[in-house]
Amino acid sequence: MKLKELIELIGEKKLKKSLGQNLLINDRVAKEMVEYLEGDDEEVLEIGPGTGIVTQKLIEKGLKPVCVEIDSDFCRVLKEQFNDRIYLFCMDFFKFPPQDFKGRLITGSLPYRGAKKMVAHILLNFPHFTRGTFLLQREVADILMAEPKTRDYSPITVITRIRGRVKKIRDVLPASFYPEPRVVSSLVLFEMGKAPPSSLFYTFLRLAFSSRRKNLRNNLKPVIKSLPEWFPSKKRAEEIYPEEFLEIFYRLKNEGFLSAISET
Repeated sequence: MKLKELIELIGEKKLKKSLGQNLLINDRVAKEMVEYLEGDDEEVLEIGPGTGIVTQKLIEKGLKPVCVEIDSDFCRVLKEQFNDRIYLFCMDFFKFPPQDFKGRLITGSLPYRGAKKMVAHILLNFPHFTRGTFLLQREVADILMAEPKTRDYSPITVITRIRGRVKKIRDVLPASFYPEPRVVSSLVLFEMGKAPPSSLFYTFLRLAFSSRRKNLRNNLKPVIKSLPEWFPSKKRAEEIYPEEFLEIFYRLKNEGFLSAISET
C-alpha cells in the first residue's frame, strides 16, 4: 500500500500513540506474513488489522479472516472495504472470548506497548493455536527466542518454549510503517505443538523472575513460606530450563506448596 493511498483511506484521522498505531504499509512484508501461515480455506484470527493491508492478502490466499480491531474508525474502514468477506469484532483483543475462535492460525502487527502481554494471552488462552506470524518490536522478538542463562530469558520465553518455538523471518525497518516508529521490528513465525500451561504457572514464573539477582527461594518467599528439600533454592530463575520449570511447578502444586499463589 502506497503512503498516499493510506492517507486517502484514513482521511484526517489522527493515529493514537496510546494504542501503538504504526500502520504497516509494506506490501512485501504483508505478503510474507500470510505466506508463512501455510493455510488454505480456513479461519485465521487477525489482531489489529488497521486498514486491512494484511486482511486483503489473507482473502487473496483463500483464508477467512476473523478480525479483532479496537479502533472504531478502522472498523468503519474495514467494513467499507471488505463487507461480508470478513468476520469483524470491534473490541479490545483482551475482551475477545478465546472460546469463540477454534482455528489454528493467528496473525497480526502487534502494538509496541503491551506486545509481551498480548503474546502471553495468546499462548495461555488459545489452545488450538499452532501457527502464527507476528510483527513485533525486535527487542520483544529477542526475548521470545532467548536462551537460558541470558539477560533476555524471561517468563514469556519459558511459556513460548513450552508450547513450541519461535523463529525470526527477518527484521523490518521503520520505513515499512506509517508513522515511522523509532524502533526496528521483526517478523516472526510461531510454530506451536503443545497445549497451553495454566495461568497459575505463568504467575509462578513471574514470581520466580521477580528479581533477577535473587535466587528462587528468595523470590518465592513472599508467598511460599517453606519449600521442600528437593527444590533448587540456590539457583536463579534464568538458570532453569523451560521443561525443568514445568516439572518444578507441578511437583510443588501436587505437594501443596502453591496454595497461596492463586490468591495473589
